[in-house]
Amino acid sequence: TWGLLTKNPANGIKKLREYQVERQIFKPDEIQRLLAVVDYKPLYKLIVVALYTGCRLSELLHLQYCDIDWLENSFIIRNKASFTTKSGKVRRIPISIKIPFEWLQSENQQDYIFRNCKEKQNKKDYMGQLMRKYVQKAGLPKGLTFHCLRHTFITNLLRKGVSIYIVKKLAGHSDIKTTEIYAHLITDDLKEAVNCL
Repeated sequence: TWGLLTKNPANGIKKLREYQVERQIFKPDEIQRLLAVVDYKPLYKLIVVALYTGCRLSELLHLQYCDIDWLENSFIIRNKASFTTKSGKVRRIPISIKIPFEWLQSENQQDYIFRNCKEKQNKKDYMGQLMRKYVQKAGLPKGLTFHCLRHTFITNLLRKGVSIYIVKKLAGHSDIKTTEIYAHLITDDLKEAVNCL
């Protein structure tokens, strides 16, 4: 005999319920309040670039000047010896005109774009701690973290009517269902639409 199962051993087992995690986003006035108190330039730059690319903190900290494709005007988020993308895939993020051009200039292409004041690569944990410190200093909700900038980017694109498939590609989501989760964040927009009737 092949020892094949004649019935599914998982039959009758109740599936665990998946609870949706609420994704917090920054409101426009909260972004302004945050940027007004951030006096550490490397973090200031990271916040602005995250807002206009939706990149994760680890992705930004591993960006080097050689990861800028000027022909395509985009950042290349790719795997390296010291870094692997979340999906394992390479993706390109267009560089917004809101990102100052001078921030992306360097003679040494191997330099990290978001270096600290000692010209070294910033550490993820340290930048996360700094972000929490400035969120508190700005008097913003405690739950707002650096990753919320990514949620804000995605939500803002959907609010502007950008196709969910384009947003999926920009965010680097492997499944459209992940992008669809953000739809609940635009309920205020939906209420406004209904009230137009």
